[in-house]
Amino acid sequence: MSEAKIAGVCAGIARSLGLDVTLVRVVWVVLALFPLPSLGLISYIVLWIVMPKDPITLPVHVPAPN
Repeated sequence: MSEAKIAGVCAGIARSLGLDVTLVRVVWVVLALFPLPSLGLISYIVLWIVMPKDPITLPVHVPAPN
């Protein structure tokens, strides 16, 4: 995930919902700061732990024709 800044939570949410990463980050910051600041931080940490990691993709070696 090349869009990940800290833990990739916002990038993962954006990818799963089909939204722009910047939009998700801005909405997350607004919601994390205004209603209850600790709720936004706690939910980010919970999502960081719960969300699955991207699988590591290894390059496939294709032998050159002789």
